[in-house]
This record gives sequence, structure tokens and C-alpha cells, in this order.
Amino acid sequence: GGPGSSDNDHNFSQRSSLLDNAESGTAFHDNNNNNNNKSKKDNATNNNIDEEEAILSKDIHRAMSTMTELINTKMAPAAERTGRSQHSLLVKRYREILFDCGADYSKTSAAVARRREARELFRGASTNGSGNGGDDGMEQLMRERNAIDNSMKSAAGVLNQ
Repeated sequence: GGPGSSDNDHNFSQRSSLLDNAESGTAFHDNNNNNNNKSKKDNATNNNIDEEEAILSKDIHRAMSTMTELINTKMAPAAERTGRSQHSLLVKRYREILFDCGADYSKTSAAVARRREARELFRGASTNGSGNGGDDGMEQLMRERNAIDNSMKSAAGVLNQ
């Protein structure tokens, strides 16, 4: 790192367990065990994940807002004052990076929301005891949701090629 990097390193030295779990693919693994103790533990874990997710989301919004403000109030006017094209191109590149980060954040937020929705839906299905000849309407909605989810995955796979 360069000058001032020690401050940034210090700010990001504590890794979020939510990030660690997401990177390892274990953030939302649920075992279908209906034990009350497990259910209470899962609820506590889910609450912690939701809180941590909210904190990370606020941090990301704050960082992106700060970056936008710095680009618009400091970098762009300074680049205009110098009149050098390389400075204007640098400001443009930072705006592109910020736009890409915003798009990535939006995609990730949508994916997290879908996972949360699926988790809640499946939690509801397991607590309602769908195996007791229960609600045919709910089963139809579950099949429809799975079909839509599979279609979305297929479309995403084609777009990512």
C-alpha cells in the first residue's frame, strides 16, 4: 500500500462473518431439522445475519455517496481547472467505476432479497407441515416459484456466456 493505506487497512481489517460465509457458500445453508433448539438457533443466526446485512448495506451506501460527492465536488472541478484531458478522463473513469459498483451492488442486493424470500417461504412451508395433505394452493405456488427461479437461472446463465 501507498501513503494513507494503513488507515484504510485498519478500517477493513475486521472481516464480516456474513462476507466470510457468503464467499464460502455457507451463509444460507439450512438443514431440514425441525428440532426446537435448532429452530431457535437458526432464528438467532438469521437475525444476526439480517443485522449484519443492514450494517453492510449502510456502509456500502455511505461509501458510494462519499465517492459520488468527492468526484462531483473535488475531482471534477479540479480536472476542469487544470484543463488537461487526462484529468477529465480520470474523472470519467472514476464515475464508470462507481456506476459499475452501484450496478453490482444492486444485483447483489436483489439476489440477497431473493434468497431471503426463498428462506422465508421454505421456513413457512416447513412450519405449516406441507406433507400432511395440506394446502394444494401453496404447493402450486411453490412449484410455480421453482419454475420461475429455474427460468431466471437459465436466463442468467445464457446472459453470462
